[in-house]
Amino acid sequence: MRAALPPTPAGVAPTWRSWSLRVAPYAVTGVAVVAILHRYSAVDIIHQMAEGHALRMLPFGLAMPFVVWLPYAAYDKIVFDGAVGPVAFRDVVRAKAAAASVSDVRS
Repeated sequence: MRAALPPTPAGVAPTWRSWSLRVAPYAVTGVAVVAILHRYSAVDIIHQMAEGHALRMLPFGLAMPFVVWLPYAAYDKIVFDGAVGPVAFRDVVRAKAAAASVSDVRS
């Protein structure tokens, strides 16, 4: 039998939850960077950047989150609001970004 957690006042998240929400985006980003560096050597990345290949892709890489993530997050928010109740749009966008990072690490 597991012990029940003590009740918290409505609207007040437990300390571990608020810290996990603050740390999670950085942890996911760190895992993504480690996975990329595990798959590709830093020397190869620097070599490709020196040849100019990375800078040609920079505008596409900067625009893609705003072109894809924000509308998709808006669609997801509609589904979440109907399924589980109100969810802040900011939280949906952060979840989409985390899911994209995990998807990149997995592939």
